[in-house]
Amino acid sequence: MQLGEKIKHLRQSNKMSQSDLAKSLHVSYQAISNWERNKSYPDKENIIMISNLFNIPLDELMRDEQKYTPRSNSLLKYNLQNVVILIGALFIVPSMIFLSNELSMLGLLLGFSIISFSDYIVEFIRNFKN
Repeated sequence: MQLGEKIKHLRQSNKMSQSDLAKSLHVSYQAISNWERNKSYPDKENIIMISNLFNIPLDELMRDEQKYTPRSNSLLKYNLQNVVILIGALFIVPSMIFLSNELSMLGLLLGFSIISFSDYIVEFIRNFKN
């Protein structure tokens, strides 16, 4: 959650309007609106006042929890895609060794299909998981 979202959440949790918060911090309600939309940011004095007003530690207020999430999600997707491709290869290799009957052709077709559609399979698994 970004700083603006945190400010909005704290304000709404305490049943304050933007005008109420603006009066408490001696700023305009437009400034509060800009902060909440991450168009601008409060200066350090206002951040300290927000921290004191809502009784929240400064480091918790300033920390951006989603900072590293996209990277870990992309790493998870990458690893999952590797697993799907490996499964496809496991169909292909034995089928190439035993290329004598229709079953081996089916294995080749299935293996190449899994590899070709690995992006869609990964998205399906991720959506099913959630």
